[in-house]
Amino acid sequence: MECVTWGRALDFCKKLNEIESKAGRLPAGYEYRLPTEAEWEYACRAGTDTPFNIPEADFDEIQKIYETTSKDPKYDGLRSFAYMMAVHPRLSMTGKVGGNRKPNAWGLYDMHGNVYEWCLDTMKPYSVDAQKDPVVFGPGDKIIRGGGIGTAPRFLRSAARYAVARDIDHYGILGLRLVLAPKVDVGN
Repeated sequence: MECVTWGRALDFCKKLNEIESKAGRLPAGYEYRLPTEAEWEYACRAGTDTPFNIPEADFDEIQKIYETTSKDPKYDGLRSFAYMMAVHPRLSMTGKVGGNRKPNAWGLYDMHGNVYEWCLDTMKPYSVDAQKDPVVFGPGDKIIRGGGIGTAPRFLRSAARYAVARDIDHYGILGLRLVLAPKVDVGN
């Protein structure tokens, strides 16, 4: 799904939870929702500690190629695991999830590229006390992760994080990925 506001993403999750709960398929204490920023990065990394979730992907080499080829992200080192193409951000040219790209070690496709994905969290600097698995809810811009189809390699890294106004709905590079996880109160 793309071109959706943060609020509409939450509405979609609410409706899905109603349907799944009514059908008896929703485990007690769990819900479908946007991931927290920490959950998103954990799922993206899939046990890696490298810039990309494909350990053999050499970030320095990919960035060097990107910088020396007219900033065209369409090269094999990145395309093997990230959906990339040069495109205007308001055009919808996202690809089918997976395609011929490699999944991460946990079988998740397109954690890098295709669309930026909404997270539950509000963008705030990490505090010294909360640098491990931080969660921040409240008013303000929301966090997106994963990079989009026309993004430079540095924006595709597993740790890259960006703030977007929660009511943005016209970007063809902004979508969502749901998790089935314990319920959380975001305190809209």
